[in-house]
Amino acid sequence: MKKGIFIISGFILIICFTLIGVNIVKKYNAEKDGVCAFMGEDENWFATYTSIKVNGVNYDSFYMKYKGFNDEKDYIDEFTYTLEGENFYLGGPVEFKNSHDTHLVLKEENKGDGIMEARECLELELSIHSPKGWSNLTLKRVDVRYFTAKPYDVIDENK
Repeated sequence: MKKGIFIISGFILIICFTLIGVNIVKKYNAEKDGVCAFMGEDENWFATYTSIKVNGVNYDSFYMKYKGFNDEKDYIDEFTYTLEGENFYLGGPVEFKNSHDTHLVLKEENKGDGIMEARECLELELSIHSPKGWSNLTLKRVDVRYFTAKPYDVIDENK
């Protein structure tokens, strides 16, 4: 009887320590400096989202290109978008200003500035509403790399 209780208690402790360890590693990776990139496209749109964290500050970049552009036909001068993932949201109106692509640079110095951790997501869902209609793209995470103390030393997450 006592032996069974010890075995069950041992399994419960192992499970608890495993869950605690996973949470510590996830938090450590979210705080670590590095680069995370997402990409997606369809017949009309191409988009990338890149999150770079240096010394605890996020410098994020969102790029969108309308592929149907040709000076007169299929021209779009403004649209509205949302980019969403788990604990991540970005969105609003955008003007192309005589172009067919846009590049937004975002900076988050403190938690709660509006940009959440993109590196926790495996996919981001992009919805675009333009005069040409609705488009939905899935931006898939293509790479995550963490930096060590040396600037050119890279730890590859895939290894």
